[in-house]
Amino acid sequence: MPGRTDFDIETNVYRRPSDIPRTVWRQLHSDPLNANILLPCLVKASNYERRGGRMSKDTLWIACFSKTDHSALPDEQGRVLDFFVSCTDGPIDKYPIFIYSSHPREHLHDTFLLPRMARIASELQRNVAPERTFSVFALKPAAEVFSEVWTQQTGIAVEEQPYYAATFSYCTRETFVQRKASMFPGEVWDLRMAALSDLDAVASLCHGFAEGSEPFVLTRERAFEEASLLIDQGQVWVHEVKRNGQPSAIASIVAVTRETASVSAITKVYTNPDFRRRGFAERLVRKVTQELLQSGKEFVVLYVAHDNKAAAKVYHRVGFAGLASDANEVTPGVEPWLELGFDQSVVRLGHW
Repeated sequence: MPGRTDFDIETNVYRRPSDIPRTVWRQLHSDPLNANILLPCLVKASNYERRGGRMSKDTLWIACFSKTDHSALPDEQGRVLDFFVSCTDGPIDKYPIFIYSSHPREHLHDTFLLPRMARIASELQRNVAPERTFSVFALKPAAEVFSEVWTQQTGIAVEEQPYYAATFSYCTRETFVQRKASMFPGEVWDLRMAALSDLDAVASLCHGFAEGSEPFVLTRERAFEEASLLIDQGQVWVHEVKRNGQPSAIASIVAVTRETASVSAITKVYTNPDFRRRGFAERLVRKVTQELLQSGKEFVVLYVAHDNKAAAKVYHRVGFAGLASDANEVTPGVEPWLELGFDQSVVRLGHW
C-alpha cells in the first residue's frame, strides 16, 4: 500500500508478508535479539502464506523509514528502517501492537520519536478499527510517545497504570551459570517436555499465571485451550515432583515461544503456590535454558517485571544478563520495555 512521506520520513503498510521488502527482512534478521518480539510471528505468517493461507482482515505490518545517519542497512533509495510495527493475531487472541526499533534506546528522544510515531499511529488508525489497538508494547520511550500520539489522534485515553513494565534480558553460553540443584529428603523430580497426560495440570498453571497478568486473565476453558496448544506444539516444559510417597505433581511450567534460528524466548514461568520457595522454577528455567543453548541457540531471552524481584533473582542466578540486584553498570542489550493499555471501555482486549 502506498505510504506517506514527510520530511524524509516514510511509512508503508503491508497486508501480507510477501509484500514486505527485502531490506526490512534483512534488518530484522540481522538483529534477531531485539526483533524477537515480532520476527518469529512474522516468519510463521510468511510460512503460512506460502502454504496458501490468507491473513485476517486486521493483520498488518507498518514500516517507518527515514534518511538518517544510522548503522542500519539502507535500501536502494538510501532509506533505513527506523521502526517496524506488527498488528497480528496470536494462537489464543489478538496480540498487542508490537514495535521494533532499529535504534538504541538512548537515541529515542522525543524530537526523533514524535514525527515517526505520529506517522505510524495515522497509518494504524486508517487501516484498522481503533478499538483493535488495546495496548502497545515497545521500548519504554517508544511506547510512551506512541500512546501519547494515539490518544491525541483517536481520543482513546491511556489506562492509568501500565500493563507491564519489564526488563528485557538474555542468556548466552558465556553468561549461563551451571549450578547443582538442591535436593530434599524423600523428593524425586523430573524435568521434561510436557505430555498430553499433563494437560489438566498445565492448564491449571496457565490459568494461575494469567490470574496474575491483569487484564489478560483467562477462563478455565481458555487456559485449557492454551495448554493444549502449548503441549501439542512442544512448547512447554514441566517440573514434575514426587515426595514422601505421594502421587506425582506438576510443580512448575516454563513455555518456550518466539523462536528463530538463533533466539528462543522463555515465557510463562509459573510455579504452583504449594511448591514455591523450593527452587523448582530456577531448576526448570536452568534446564530449559541449557537445552536451548546446547541445541544451537545463541540467545535465550525473556522479560521480567520490574516489581518481580524474586523472578529477577532466579534469572540472574541462571545467567541472564543485567539482572543483578546490585548492578551499577549498564549491560548492552538489557533494556526497559513498557506495555501501555488503552481505555478498556472502548477497546477489545486480546491476549498474549
